[in-house]
Amino acid sequence: MINGILSDFHLLGRDFTAQYRYNFPSYTLIGGYSADGSNRHFANITLHSNLINNTTRFVIAGMYMNYLEKGFPEESERRHAFFGNVGMDFSGRRTDFELEAVLGRNPETPIISTWHICNNSEYDFWGVRFQESFPVRIGRKHLNKIVPVYELSFINIFTNTFWQARPGINLNFTERDRLQWRTNLDLNFELRYCNTENTLRNDLISQRIISAIFVKW
Repeated sequence: MINGILSDFHLLGRDFTAQYRYNFPSYTLIGGYSADGSNRHFANITLHSNLINNTTRFVIAGMYMNYLEKGFPEESERRHAFFGNVGMDFSGRRTDFELEAVLGRNPETPIISTWHICNNSEYDFWGVRFQESFPVRIGRKHLNKIVPVYELSFINIFTNTFWQARPGINLNFTERDRLQWRTNLDLNFELRYCNTENTLRNDLISQRIISAIFVKW
């Protein structure tokens, strides 16, 4: 959900990216430059630690965007935006989890019909995401693990608040989890205050089942 909304803000729609990575003894620093065909320019930097005690990793990332707001020739102006991300992932014997927070400023002013956001000025946004899984080792020839998993996400944009619940299960077929079958129930909600009823409403925006084969090499 968070990635979908940020994509509507044009924060994730880069066409060309040049990136440099340098490995320090205890962390890795990644810097990059991106540009696309609509006169937007991005500078991004990411810092992520190596595994601490073979269980924990931290990530800090930021992206600065410079773009030309189109309008009448005399009204066109160069504008700026920022997007930041802080995350942590933990891998233990009984549970794995990821914790992530995002914050920034909406770089452009689209009307996002998918998420019912209609506003004509820039505004800040922030969100959090938590995912936890419980690997159960099976050790069979064609089934290595069964992994129940759930994810909760929350994002606030201007006066709009959205949250997402994603319970599911992963089937891992190989020793290093290189082949997986993932299935999730994807539920998206909007929290909003109803003036006429003087109540806080929780409306279901969308629901779907996502099933995918995941391969990494």
